[in-house]
Formats: sequence, structure tokens, C-alpha cells
Amino acid sequence: MYTINKITKTLTIATGSETIGTSAAGQAVINFYNPAGVLVEQDVTLSATLAIKYFPVANGSYTDQLFSNGHLISSDIYSTTGIKLSTSFYSTTGAVSETDTFTYNSKGLISNVVKVTPTKVDNVAYTYSASNLLSTLVHTNATGQLTETDYYKATGALDHIVMNVAAVIPPPTVLSTVGTWSNIAGYGEVNYLKALNMLTGSTLSDVVPTGTVSWSNSATHTNDAVNAGFTGKGIVIADINTGIDLHNTALTHNLSSYNWNFLTNTSNVQDDNSHGSEVASLITATNIGNGVTGNATGAQLMVLKALDANNNGTLANIVSAIDYAVDHGANVINLSLGGAAQQPAIFTALQYAQSHNVLVSIASGNDGGNTPVYPAAYAQQLSNVVAVGATANGVPNGATLFASYADKTGTNTAYNYVDAPGSALTGYNDAGVIVTNSGTSLAAPLVASEMAVLLQAYNSISGHVANSAAAMSSVISAITHGVDAISLTGIAPIPSTFFA
Repeated sequence: MYTINKITKTLTIATGSETIGTSAAGQAVINFYNPAGVLVEQDVTLSATLAIKYFPVANGSYTDQLFSNGHLISSDIYSTTGIKLSTSFYSTTGAVSETDTFTYNSKGLISNVVKVTPTKVDNVAYTYSASNLLSTLVHTNATGQLTETDYYKATGALDHIVMNVAAVIPPPTVLSTVGTWSNIAGYGEVNYLKALNMLTGSTLSDVVPTGTVSWSNSATHTNDAVNAGFTGKGIVIADINTGIDLHNTALTHNLSSYNWNFLTNTSNVQDDNSHGSEVASLITATNIGNGVTGNATGAQLMVLKALDANNNGTLANIVSAIDYAVDHGANVINLSLGGAAQQPAIFTALQYAQSHNVLVSIASGNDGGNTPVYPAAYAQQLSNVVAVGATANGVPNGATLFASYADKTGTNTAYNYVDAPGSALTGYNDAGVIVTNSGTSLAAPLVASEMAVLLQAYNSISGHVANSAAAMSSVISAITHGVDAISLTGIAPIPSTFFA
């Protein structure tokens, strides 16, 4: 509370009296007293606007109310020793939106906070190091279930967060047109135009592209999506990779403010391998006259550097990047990475993405195996994940070479597996030079881009909201069913021995 150092007026009012003046720091203060002369309220104004109200109690405790532009925003209750016991937050309509209740340990440090909103309860337990610095925050819900653990470094700075959210798997949307499944190439090669028509119920035009475009753009009908106004605008794609070339304006035109380097714990995501820049080129690169164009140029790119200069990454960094993408508003995640062994920690992170209706496109691998590598293989268990194989550009004699970078689905039981162009694709390296490469790592970003384009289209329909369960299932269905026949461009059908 404030002390009036300079009294400008004293008045007698019906309920007692009031004293008007200013504090030592110049705040305007009004004290209200009851007929017995006991202070019952103090109002403090800043710039002629009510800022704080204090309500003291005879035992020495008190309540304060904070205002902004004349609206009550929060209220605190303090003990007789000045320790905050609770805080209530208010909406613009004056309704309580959250109440936090505090308890303390013997050292006077917060030991527990219970946060109650109209929809949930978050019970947060605090632990400290021997030097009284924050060590962990353990969150449980109203039923006592662990939901989150925040870990802090020895310095007291936040280190990492582990989420323990039970996955919510929405029922799939069953569309009238069902793709033909193959245990070699899944549902087939993605087609943005077919998927858009299926999702929106429209009949968008198939227009022959003009100018210089890559074969992958032509094969996927990206130009038709662009002609219809769908470029992924308003959608955030998180790419977990080696970073991007921050000096290349074709790649940096629409970057997220949440880019992060998990190797150095800084915001510097400069690529030092080229893999990340090549993948980013296929997602959002703007055409500066050289034909290198992304498939979702209107989307915002969240660059998460979790792989090093050798294109290797730790499990912890990849998991942290997935969780970070979900927590910072990504609608789509691209993972152009994988390995032979199962990765339960990544599976849990992908479940977390699923519970938040975040779509994930993952490269199936480049070893020519009978099944996708991990984590792409988790598409068989998770409804938000699509495993992506690669197609080639109509090279009849290229079967042997092509087999080395396109996996089989490995089962007659259908799951979210599609193909996308992955042979001889062009993009930028980390020095801004145009390079050509092949692999499922370059096919996956084409599907991530398609996810963004379809989410934008879904979001454009009245009453539809991206990152909802309905959006996720509808987009997945459109991707897996809105495909071309299972064949290479110019070659149909694929012989059963093609991937042998």
C-alpha cells in the first residue's frame, strides 16, 4: 500500500471520510476511512486512470485489485505478513477466468500452486536445489495424473519440458473416394488438386503450368493449388533439420519468430550441412527467376535446428524440437530424418503432437527396406503421421537406382503411407547454390506442404478451424485418398519387382 506524503484534500462523506493526496513517487492516492477512522480502502491512479485498489483487514491482511483501462484484470489476497495467498484473473466481461492459490515451504519459497480455470485444474509442485534455486515444476491435473514436468538447470534457468499428455485419437473422416492400397507404394503419389477437390467439394481447374517449374511441382499439381489461391497461407510448418541459410532471401521471406537451435540453445539456426536448406527450399522457397519454388510459399516456416553439421541429431534434441513445435503453434511438422531402431521417446512426442491435432510428414527412409524406417513407421499407429516414399521422374531404366531410396509399405493393411516426387529435385544448399539431390527426405516436405495447403483450404470454409480434430482427420483422408494411380510419372503400373 502507499503512504500519502502530500495531502491535498480531506472530505467528510456519508460512509466516513476520505483523504486525497500524492505518494512520494507522485502517484495520486485516495484513502477511504469508516466512521471510526479505520482505513477500509485505498485507490491509486496513474495518469488519471484507476490502477490499484487496496482493501485492508483489521488483522493486517489485505486484498488488492489491479485495473487496466478501467477494467479489473486481477485480484490478490495477502496474509498478515504480506505473503500472497491467491490471485484471481478476470476476463473483459468481469468473469473470473483463473484463480491461483499459493502455499509455501519453511523457507518462504512457493511449494505449490493450484491453478483453477472453468475447464481444468493444474496443480504445480515446486522443488528447489540446495541453493534454493528452482529445480523442477511438476504439473498434475484434477485427478492427480501427471501432465507435465519442467526441469531447470543448476543456474535456475529453464532447461527442458517433458509433457505427459494422453493422446486423443479422433475418429477418421471416411470419404466417398477411397484410394487403392499397395504393399509397395501405399496409396500412391500425392496430387494437390485431387486432394483439394475432395476436401472442399469443389472442382478446381487443372491448368498447365507456364514458365520454369520443377517436375515435382507439375507432378503434384502445386500450380493448380496456387491458381486457386492455396499456398499454405496462415499455416505454420515446423521443419526439424540442420537449419537454413539465413543469408538466402528466397528462404527467409516468411520465417517464424520461434526459430530455435537445440544444439546451442540459441535462436541462430544457420545451416551448416545444406540438408535443411534443401528441404526448406521445397517447402517455402520463393521463385527468384531460377525455377526453385517451394510447394507452400505462403506458409510460415518455423526452423528448428536439431541436427548437426554431419546431419546427425540426439534423441533428446529431436524430441524437444517436436514438443517445442507443438507448444509454439506449429500446424504441421516435417521430419526428413530417421533410423532403423524404434524410438519410444519420439513416439511419445508424436503422440503429443497428435493430441494437439498437429500433422506430421516423415521420410520413409533411403535403404530400400521392406518397411519404413523409424519414426516414419509410427504412421501405422498414429493418425496424425504420414510416412512418405519417393517417386522418380519417368526413367524406365532407373529402377535399380531408384530402389535405393524408396521404401515399401511392407503390409497389406492400409495406413497413412503415400509417395511424392523424390528424384532429382532442386533446391538451395547452405551457401545459396542450387543443387540437385534425391531421397525420401525431399519427398516428405512435399507432403508437409500439401498438409499446409489443405489446412488453409479447410480453414477457409465457414465454421472450420485448423488444428482441430476434424481438420486433422479430413486433411489426412484427403492426402491418402486424393492421389494418382500408384505409378511413376510416365510409367504405369509399377511392376511388383520394382522395389526388390
